[in-house]
Amino acid sequence: MATLDTQLREAALKLIDDLGKIGTFVERPNLVAVPSQGKTTSDPEVLHSVKMSPPDDYVDQYAAGDVIQEGQFKTFVAASALEAIPLTLIKGMEIRFDGTSFTITTIKKLYSGELIAAFELILEQ
Repeated sequence: MATLDTQLREAALKLIDDLGKIGTFVERPNLVAVPSQGKTTSDPEVLHSVKMSPPDDYVDQYAAGDVIQEGQFKTFVAASALEAIPLTLIKGMEIRFDGTSFTITTIKKLYSGELIAAFELILEQ
C-alpha cells in the first residue's frame, strides 16, 4: 500500500468532517418479515451517527452508464466512518438526515489506490 493511498483516504475523511453534517445510519439487527401481520420485526435499532455530505438531488440523467431517476439523491461518506457497519448490510439501510429518512439503493466505492477512500451512496426518499 502506498503512502499516497493513506494520505488521500485521510484527506477524504477530513474534507467530509470539515464540510459535512451528521447523518444517522439505522441498523435493524435480526430483521424478520412477519407475513401474517403484514410487517417486519427486529431487535432494537442500532444507530450509527457519521459525518456525511448533505444529500443532493440528482436530475434525470445518465451518469456513468447508470440511469438516475427523479427522487434519487447522492451523498458521500468517508470509508473510515463506516468501519463499524458491515458493508453487506449498508444497501437497503435507512439513513436519517435533518429529519428526513432515505433508503440506500446503491453503494459506489471510491478508491485511492488499493484503499477505499469514500463511498458514494445513492438514496431514495
